[in-house]
Amino acid sequence: MNHAQIEQSFERRNIKRCLSLLFPISFAPEALASLGAEIIRLAAILRQEYKCEFDELKFVVAEAHRRMISPPSALKDVFSSIKKEETLGIHYLPAFLSCELQRTSYDKARFEQYKALTLIVSVRLLMMGRHEPAVQRVCDEIRLFSDGRRENLAAWLPDVLRHNFPSLIQELERLRTDTANNDKTKQVNNQLRKFHVSYRDSYEFKEGITRNVSPKEFRKNGIVNSSSKQQLDDGDETVIELREISISSTESDSWEKEEGDSGQTRKLRAVTFSALTSASYASRAMQAKAISNRLLKKKLSLSCDIYQASLFEIKILLKECIASLHTEECDTAQLLIFMLIFGNQCDQIRAMRNKKHKRKIAGVKRDHTLPSQKQRDELTPLLRKVDTSIIFPVPSLITESLRSLKFKNVTDADIKNYLQHINKKHETHITQTKISTFISHKLKQEGIDPVLIELIKGSAPSELAALSYTQLESNSLLATYQRYLNFLSKISACQELSLTTNTLGNKIIGTPLAIDDKLLHQLFSALTERLEMLDSPGEQGFPASYHNLVTVHVQMILALSSGYRPVTGWLGKITDISLDTGQFWISDKENRLGDASRVIVLPPIALEYIKQYTAFLNAAAFHLRNTDTPLCKRYREAASGQEHLFFYRSESHWDEVSPKTMAPIFDSIFPLPPNWHRHHIRTLLHQSNIHSELIAAWMGHADIGEASFAQYSSLNFNELYKIAEIINHHLNQNGIKVVQYG
Repeated sequence: MNHAQIEQSFERRNIKRCLSLLFPISFAPEALASLGAEIIRLAAILRQEYKCEFDELKFVVAEAHRRMISPPSALKDVFSSIKKEETLGIHYLPAFLSCELQRTSYDKARFEQYKALTLIVSVRLLMMGRHEPAVQRVCDEIRLFSDGRRENLAAWLPDVLRHNFPSLIQELERLRTDTANNDKTKQVNNQLRKFHVSYRDSYEFKEGITRNVSPKEFRKNGIVNSSSKQQLDDGDETVIELREISISSTESDSWEKEEGDSGQTRKLRAVTFSALTSASYASRAMQAKAISNRLLKKKLSLSCDIYQASLFEIKILLKECIASLHTEECDTAQLLIFMLIFGNQCDQIRAMRNKKHKRKIAGVKRDHTLPSQKQRDELTPLLRKVDTSIIFPVPSLITESLRSLKFKNVTDADIKNYLQHINKKHETHITQTKISTFISHKLKQEGIDPVLIELIKGSAPSELAALSYTQLESNSLLATYQRYLNFLSKISACQELSLTTNTLGNKIIGTPLAIDDKLLHQLFSALTERLEMLDSPGEQGFPASYHNLVTVHVQMILALSSGYRPVTGWLGKITDISLDTGQFWISDKENRLGDASRVIVLPPIALEYIKQYTAFLNAAAFHLRNTDTPLCKRYREAASGQEHLFFYRSESHWDEVSPKTMAPIFDSIFPLPPNWHRHHIRTLLHQSNIHSELIAAWMGHADIGEASFAQYSSLNFNELYKIAEIINHHLNQNGIKVVQYG
């Protein structure tokens, strides 16, 4: 379209508004020329499959040429000027045009195609009128994406290079409305919607709307996560439920959500009664407190807990249920056996998905989806491929007559009457809660990692922090499940309950961030080679590039050795470490409710690296004592413990370590989420048969008030030296040797 055709198609005031947003009159001629040059470049690289949909492209390119009256300035200078003047909300289009991709690990061709497409979509929508809010939202998304602040979104955006405009819109619609993906957060869904709405409206020439909306609800910096319902079933007429509520802050990246779930501290336990047992508020509060404490005690799976099911009770239950498989009470008996095998309440059993073979139920399918399993395509070569589901075979004895797991013919009254009959006949006290919690108590007492137990139960990752950090083979999980079935078969004297072979094949499940040892070896070999290739830092004046490379090298060693969460002031101060004993005081989830710190033991190789790094700090401080006094002071403060041990440098300033400043530094070296080391080491310790409670103490997964080495703990602090030995051997095995910096 030429200018005349544009004026015939769109209102003149909308065209004028569009051009004023693209080329603000307050901008210098050099800045306008820079924006014009960028528009011309984006129009040239836009794929033909998209160009053919927009007749407005020629018009906007012609307008860009009209602004090329002065030599263009650098795009980064235009963006810096907008940011410095704090006008990102006003000049959102120039800010979008002047943004450049900061992460080297991102696919630049895809980004620039999205940028070019978003430009012409925005031009059309602005000329149509009443679409400015949608335009600003999608432009802001591209700008934030370029800065590396849309890591989650990057994993979900369709490949723009493989679509035309209609199919891209359809794919965005599919992703936005697909509710089957449990790992897609509400935040990602909203971000996808911004792309879909603007692209769809421009394609369909859909009329825009303007709303004046004011918030009608209280908003705060936090979300409420509730755990699954727990019941305290004593066999009387009152059914008491417990729901645990934890408040965690809203985070932007999936790894931050993982760390938030593993560090929940503020909790509210709500106990509800089916019938009020007392009119007194005080007595009801005391009763609720007692119930809450009893459920907390039950989680410990103590062998002295009289409220656990005894082996005699389980033996009686199994024999009665097996005897009922060919009677009218068959469905009830089958449901109770499923509850015993999978550790679920009856409503959870009804929600399970089955796996059929020859039209008969052969197993139960459990999904295990984690936020870390969805990563952008560029990271795929670095990660191990993991499966998101696993099938647990079920003995044919209890599925022979089953067509589904809904058990529609079984009511709560049927279960209650069936258990009452057994209890009266054998003078036992079997309850639904005893049945559904038996697998947890049994396997915990045998020292089985809770990760395996929760996977059998089908628990969500938020139920157990370790679920998000562990990678394992399905064969090890199925072996534990098979041993449990064989145990039930033995005590019930029913051979048909056991499983003898696994014909499902071995798969990798869990987190993909537990990277392969070969990749870890290659990573540190490449880092060491880069350090050795550089000249002596003293001869170069300790440049920022060498400082950052040394910092990253030591940080990765120390992170793998300690499991330190990525936080501001990551890896603490030198005074947190005892170089004599190797003890490292870690405070990575402090809060106002109490002390959440822990002490771990560092492996010898990490201590050697710290000594080398402190020598590097002192040498840099000495070299810069006369040329750069502020920087010299920062080096001295890091070496003495007055400030955090690590910081990053640029040519003109330095930045303290935080997740925000870590991302651009690590992106060019190893662009995985910043907590990948916690996934890798948790998996290593699991594979090394370290007890799960000791791993939780090392990872910092113990809750407030549950100190790992307190007076009531069965753990011994000396056991941490065993973890240090395993990590030290692992690092040495992967070719990590102590190097001298300079």
